[in-house]
Amino acid sequence: MRLHRVKFRGFGRWIDREFEFKDGINLVEAPNEAGKSTLLTGIFALLYGPKKEGTQIRTRADWLERYAPWTGGGYGGEIEYSLSGKRFRLVRNLDWKREKEELFDLEAEREITGEFPPDQRKDRQFLERQIRLSGESLRRIIFLTSGTLPQDGRKEKKGGDSQVLERLKRLVVQGEDYDVNRAVRQLDASLAEIGTARASTRPYGAALARKEQLEREIAEMAEKREQYVREREELKKLEEQFRLIDAEKGELESLLTEIREKAERQQATEMLHKELQHLIMERNNIRMKLDEHRESCRKMEELQVECDRTRPPRPIYYEQYYELAEKQRQKQALLQQIEEFDARLAELDRSLEEMVQTHAKLLQMDESRSLGVLHQLKEIRRLEERNEELAAMLDKSEESGSWGEIRQDLLRLDELQKEAKTLEQDKMRVQLRLTQLTDRPVWKWMLRSWGWLAVCVAGVIATVPLAIWLPAVSPVPLIMAGWAGFRFHRGRMADQVRREQQEAEREELRARLEEVCGKISANEASQRELMQRWQAESIGHMVQKQADILEEMKKRENWKREAAENREAIEHLKKEAGTWLADYLEEVPEWSAAEWLESARNLVTRFRQVKSELHQFQLERSMKRKEQEDRKRQLESVRAFLEAWEARFGTTDPETAKKWMDQTETLLKLEQKLSEERKKFLELEELRRKERWEEQERELEERILQLQSMLADYYSGMTEPQVDWKARLLDAERELSHFIEKWREHKETMDRLRGSIDQLEEWLEEMSIKAAERVRAEEEIDRIRRRRNVLEIAREALDKAAREVRDNIAPRLVPHAAGWIRQVTDGRYSDLLIDVKNGIRLDVFVPETGEKKSVDRLSQGTIDQMFFAMRLSLVQFYSEHTGTRLPLFLDDCFVHFDEERIRRAIRLLAEFSREHQIILCTCQNRERRLMEEEGIRWHEVKLA
Repeated sequence: MRLHRVKFRGFGRWIDREFEFKDGINLVEAPNEAGKSTLLTGIFALLYGPKKEGTQIRTRADWLERYAPWTGGGYGGEIEYSLSGKRFRLVRNLDWKREKEELFDLEAEREITGEFPPDQRKDRQFLERQIRLSGESLRRIIFLTSGTLPQDGRKEKKGGDSQVLERLKRLVVQGEDYDVNRAVRQLDASLAEIGTARASTRPYGAALARKEQLEREIAEMAEKREQYVREREELKKLEEQFRLIDAEKGELESLLTEIREKAERQQATEMLHKELQHLIMERNNIRMKLDEHRESCRKMEELQVECDRTRPPRPIYYEQYYELAEKQRQKQALLQQIEEFDARLAELDRSLEEMVQTHAKLLQMDESRSLGVLHQLKEIRRLEERNEELAAMLDKSEESGSWGEIRQDLLRLDELQKEAKTLEQDKMRVQLRLTQLTDRPVWKWMLRSWGWLAVCVAGVIATVPLAIWLPAVSPVPLIMAGWAGFRFHRGRMADQVRREQQEAEREELRARLEEVCGKISANEASQRELMQRWQAESIGHMVQKQADILEEMKKRENWKREAAENREAIEHLKKEAGTWLADYLEEVPEWSAAEWLESARNLVTRFRQVKSELHQFQLERSMKRKEQEDRKRQLESVRAFLEAWEARFGTTDPETAKKWMDQTETLLKLEQKLSEERKKFLELEELRRKERWEEQERELEERILQLQSMLADYYSGMTEPQVDWKARLLDAERELSHFIEKWREHKETMDRLRGSIDQLEEWLEEMSIKAAERVRAEEEIDRIRRRRNVLEIAREALDKAAREVRDNIAPRLVPHAAGWIRQVTDGRYSDLLIDVKNGIRLDVFVPETGEKKSVDRLSQGTIDQMFFAMRLSLVQFYSEHTGTRLPLFLDDCFVHFDEERIRRAIRLLAEFSREHQIILCTCQNRERRLMEEEGIRWHEVKLA
């Protein structure tokens, strides 16, 4: 089976994506969460569809909702694969409500969906009928992930060593990673679910209990008839008593109605009293509001008189007074600051004039030119230091050897290595021939001659009895014995000649081998001598030596040329620097790079200091002038403000302004109180007009008089004014409630008797129904017994089938497994022994000791390798017995392998891929790197 192309219209993250696969190894290399597992799940989904296997009804697979397309749209795709030389295209729509499947034969260019009729679940099972494997079986055979292999640190846990060994045993014995004992356990569970006669909670025990219960109920029906007669007579007596109690109950209800009317009239009177008290409170409240309205009007008039008496000639607020005082203070401060600025400016002008006259020549210096001279003097010192280094390097460097000599020795060494290669090939041919002569089994040559000896002996032995019983026939075996003896003698002679020829050829080959080994030793000695001459470890090292010699020669010439150029540059730079120093120094010192550089630095430092001081004086003078002008502008502004103040208020005297400010603040507080009181008065006036307080007072007074008159009339007409009719009503209701309770209990007793009588009548009618149920219970017991017998027979048959599978499949699978185990362990373990009589024991032979050792006693890494080898053998086994070369899917299954084990696994996959297609998914680059190192070809499937 080969996969060629997969196209997803929508499956998880893959929307309108197409992937192509080739023969051999297909590498899917991508980080985690990139969609590798989604790709593999999508392949199985397109091959087998969205239905869950192992169910009788149409059920969704567990993965169906999880891999619905992320962005909506179509759910499904198409997959192309080849089987038995034919190429097919399978198209599926995985949407559960619109599921659709189509199969096309691409060779014949036609649709063949109709050739696969649907089953009861409406599933056509294309691939399952083509390769005779279900989807779950195919997944267990060809799919291997990191979770399938054992992992460190999880021993004796789920997926640990013990469970992996059990799965390894099931692979060997049953031919697939499937536990046959699970079906046996299911049958045992079914038998336990049916139960026994003692287990009353199980179906069998419950059926027996039901039968016994029905028999007891039928026996009790006779007693129910007598109870029915007794209860009928008792019901008649209770009905007579109930009629008397019901009449007395009616009388009590009439009396209660009369008392309730009087209590209601008494309650109405109490309500009139409450209304009268409420109206009196409302009247008093309105009178209080009218008093508050008059008091507010009086206060408002008093506040207005106080405001008129307190009002100042000119209102001055606190902010205005504070601003006047601040402006007076600013005026005095500004006048003082202007005098100080005038004195400081005169002093700065004198200092600047003196500095310019003292340092006139120094201030004319070009700073960029001075920096250039400093750089030239530094460059002179650097060039002198460089010339000293070059002189030292020229003194230290020596001629390390002739370039021509090492070139001749390299050519000689190359000839010696070619000669060594030829001698090694001759040595291998001689050793191979010696091995063939040594390994050739002489006993095979002698087998034929010794066979003739056996025929000769048998003929002599047969001649004796034939001479006694059949004399006429006895010469025949004797003649055969003679002929066989002749052939035996001739064969022995020929064997002797062959042995002598082999011995002569071996002697000649040994001499040739000794001669070749001597030449190889001489060749190696010559190579070592040449390398020791140049102190080299290899021919590559000698080539590097040759390049180093040539490079050294070039460096010496460059150093000499560089030293001459540096001397010319030093003379030119010295001349320019001396000219500049002569302009500013009275006497230039004798030449010394350090002294000239120090003199130039002192000149530049002095120039910068003088220039900085001059700049600071100029900057301070400019700032003082600006500050002086600013203070004058501020003084003009303050004077203008004071003139405007005097024009507005008539005075600039702070004392007068403070007096007017205090009067203004007092006036503001009085006006605020007046405003609040006016606001309160207006609110009360608005309420008085809106609520009509005077009219309400008159209306309430009239209603109060009316209620007082009604109460006087009511009390004058009462005959029993002191009786509490509400208490009398409660007593009457309590008495009636007790009587109703008695009436209800009597009625409940009658109803209970009627219900019992009705129940007895139903029970008497159900006698025939109970009898029929007993018959059905007996039939249910027979059915459960038959089902139990069938399950017991099925369990015995399954045990027998499991033993047959173990005895038949294991010997056929072991040769495949042993071969792959030998390769994956690099020949360390080659024989796999199975002991099916002792709990499916798996053993191997330890090569160092030759003893047999159980697989579960091997190291963790070796168990990993054996499980991987068993998976390869399982795919190979099923491929041979189904006639279909199954592919192999690997999803990050080498994450726990070390470098050496994964390299061996890659080599095995390369060999396995000659007949089987492999899809290798990984989140690392180790597999790619190892395949490149081993020269293994692969096809890359890109996800991004």
